[in-house]
Amino acid sequence: MNCLMAQNFCEFVDWNKYHKHIAKEMCNEVESLLCEFVNEIHFDSIVSPRFYNFGNDSINCDIEIYVGKIEKYVSENKEAFNKYIRDRYTSRDGFISHYENDGDQFLHGWHDDSHKVGAVLQFICENEGHEEPWDLSDCHISLFYKDEIYQYERSI
Repeated sequence: MNCLMAQNFCEFVDWNKYHKHIAKEMCNEVESLLCEFVNEIHFDSIVSPRFYNFGNDSINCDIEIYVGKIEKYVSENKEAFNKYIRDRYTSRDGFISHYENDGDQFLHGWHDDSHKVGAVLQFICENEGHEEPWDLSDCHISLFYKDEIYQYERSI
């Protein structure tokens, strides 16, 4: 496909639909990876701020967690958790942390704070060797839009 054809195809793609599909697949993948700790993850929305000085792109979702199982896991991996929190939440040049950098303090009320829930689940993923990028090969654009690609190619 030459550049002109690719440019026309990019205009043909419903990018919001594609991004939403990927976000839902990511929620499903995380739910699958963390099935021992998470009952369900429900996709809510994608947020793409106009300016990135105070926030980043994010996938917002509702997560039903097993608090007791998570607390047991963190307790059994306390040293690794403390290092994880210290590494990510210690203020330094260019970064002012708004969270405690001590694992025990960080855990106070963690299940009522969406940021802390995400941090604890991220710790579990990393500690278990589930690091990004996850296998989302079925979301490749050529597979997602195969019917549209076929129609587009027939039109040229």
